[in-house]
Amino acid sequence: DIVLLRLLNDRTLTTTFVSDSISKFGYEPDDLLQKTTMYADIIYKDDLSLVLTSLKEHIKNGFESFSCTYRIKVKNTQKLRWVFSHVIFIKDDFGNVTDLYGYIYDITAIKQSENELEEKVKDEVDKNIAKDRLLVQQNKLAAMGEMIGAIAHQWRQPLNNISLILHFVRDNFDNNKLSKDMISGYLDRGKKQIEYMSHTIDDFRNFYKPSKKKEKFDIKKALCSTIEIIDAKPKQTGLHVEVVVEDFVLDSFENEFKQAILNIISNAKDAIYQKLEKDKTFQGTIDVFGRKRHDSYEIIITNNAGVIKEDIMDRMFEPYFTTKFEKQGTGIGLYMTKMIIENSMLGMIEVHNIKEGVEFKVILPVQEEL
Repeated sequence: DIVLLRLLNDRTLTTTFVSDSISKFGYEPDDLLQKTTMYADIIYKDDLSLVLTSLKEHIKNGFESFSCTYRIKVKNTQKLRWVFSHVIFIKDDFGNVTDLYGYIYDITAIKQSENELEEKVKDEVDKNIAKDRLLVQQNKLAAMGEMIGAIAHQWRQPLNNISLILHFVRDNFDNNKLSKDMISGYLDRGKKQIEYMSHTIDDFRNFYKPSKKKEKFDIKKALCSTIEIIDAKPKQTGLHVEVVVEDFVLDSFENEFKQAILNIISNAKDAIYQKLEKDKTFQGTIDVFGRKRHDSYEIIITNNAGVIKEDIMDRMFEPYFTTKFEKQGTGIGLYMTKMIIENSMLGMIEVHNIKEGVEFKVILPVQEEL
């Protein structure tokens, strides 16, 4: 399966010996030995320059041998074959390399397998990129739904107030009691309600807007503002959220961090509400604890909504995995949380069962200021 050959160390790689096995590439030994074809002529033109340059460098640097892979042309066809070549350097009495003696070996099948594997890997990478883009898009839509729901709740009361103001204006007008001062007062009250609604939009828009670059932010304030997002939704009795967090300034992506924590707390809240539906006397708690530890900041979020089965816990960070009904969950919240914590913030996230529920632990690396 190999072709033995001896070549002169010149630009055309003149052949002085070649075995009969060269015929597998369509050539006869005499084609090369009678110099009607030079060995350099059968090397594919796109590879020849690289082969000669690399050969020259090996000789210049004092190596005793030379190995490389390249393509050679099959005689009288358009086909190319990949070969692996290894030669040793034959030197004269003055140490000059005069001849190259070695072999070539057909590795076309191996190259084809490598190319096929490379194509398969590329296809899988492309598929995963497409899936991740879809996940990001779905997460954006889910976040948009959260934001719209929270804004709707925050707007409900000021809209009611504006409605009442309009009724007061109409009733006082009908009773001929509407004065200029009253109109001014109603306008001021209405303006305050509208300003409150405008501020609500800004608050939620900034919360969900991705951070383009790392910025320093206070972890305690970020966690408290995240809890406010949860509290902005219609409350139910039987749920208490406790936050005990040490102040610390972290240099990272604030909004992504808040979204990751929001996903964890939202899942805990949903689990508590599901338990409340079965037991009206149940008192659900979510505890958020944060502290600085050596070269990291540790955030622990616990709830008492019951333990999670091991088979579910093993899969809870997988994309599209959800234990909720289809309309209640997409299965991407905790997956995106893991991506944010581990990929964007270079931290770690763990989940464990505790006595009455579940504990999430987020560990973020920190750098001490010099």
